[in-house]
Amino acid sequence: MKISKRLEELGEEKIVGISGETKKRNIKYRFDMGIPDIPPPTWIREIDPSNFKYTEAQGVSKLREVLSKYLLEISNLDVDPDKEIVITCGGMHALYEIFQVLLDPGDEVLLPDIGWTPYRGHVLLAEGICKNYKLSEDEFQPDLEDILSKITPKTKAILINTPHNPTGAVIERAVLEEIALLAQRNGFFVISDEVYERIIFDDAKHYNIASLPRMKERAIIVNSLSKTFGITGFRVGYIVGPKEIIECVTKLNRYTITCSPSISQEYAYQVITHPKREEYIERIRNTYQNRRNVAVEELDKTDRISYVKPKGTFYVFPKILCSISDEEFTFGLMEHGVSVVPGSYLGGGGKQHIRISLTIGENDIREGIRILIRYLETYIN
Repeated sequence: MKISKRLEELGEEKIVGISGETKKRNIKYRFDMGIPDIPPPTWIREIDPSNFKYTEAQGVSKLREVLSKYLLEISNLDVDPDKEIVITCGGMHALYEIFQVLLDPGDEVLLPDIGWTPYRGHVLLAEGICKNYKLSEDEFQPDLEDILSKITPKTKAILINTPHNPTGAVIERAVLEEIALLAQRNGFFVISDEVYERIIFDDAKHYNIASLPRMKERAIIVNSLSKTFGITGFRVGYIVGPKEIIECVTKLNRYTITCSPSISQEYAYQVITHPKREEYIERIRNTYQNRRNVAVEELDKTDRISYVKPKGTFYVFPKILCSISDEEFTFGLMEHGVSVVPGSYLGGGGKQHIRISLTIGENDIREGIRILIRYLETYIN
């Protein structure tokens, strides 16, 4: 059977292949999973059956209203809930719709050369062209000179992700300001994936690029409740952006999903408005920060691994100093009961790195990394 060239170009999702392999092998220490393990909030009221029907394509108005208040509170971003927010089926769906709205065939999008793999797929599905920009080796910040060199008259958007999967980097305000200036001078959009915005460590600070001067008309923010509240299966995301973009995404909702699930939207409304919301977020933030501390404490016990200490997310992205590739290392490590994701699966800049996901308990993190180090020092040159 012949399928479309667009789907053929996507290829296989290699990280999914890692997940399938770990299940076959019954791996005990799973550092490959980017799924929160902390239970979601339990203080949700029973959902009334009247909420089981279709909603507005843009999303339930009361949810958009509380999200606008939430954004003002946490990001100092003043958003019109009627014109500048649309509810989607998670962050993945939000990204798909943004590129479908923005791109014509041949339009170019700048993507980080280490990053979440579906970004590329969404651009290709919209018949766009991906151009990768580098991240600095010392702090994984966007390389501004490299970005400048990649801008052409066909550049439609740049995508940034902060806090960043897989490195845990948080983009500094000064870097965001420079990216904003490039967008304004060259007339392209900045798409900012901020699904990990509440998982920030130490003295790091997250800045929403849309809150910078003259950026509301150029910034498109993608967010989700999945990572913060551990409700990945509910599929609730949202886009914040200029009125014209939101109108187009709403139109696309009507043609693709009709609306985000009504039950999920009601759950999201209750989560956002609950008085224990910030208490819950602080608890999960502390949990991931403690896990990060355990991970780097163990990684410090070998000189065969180097890393940049993550400032957010629930990932560590160490570099392994050995003679074999990160992919070979990953599959060899599975033989010892530990799974990670090869850094090269996340882009060319990730070669010789591995992604360690901190979505298992502290004791398992400690033991899993000890096995990883033993494997590296005992079997690998």
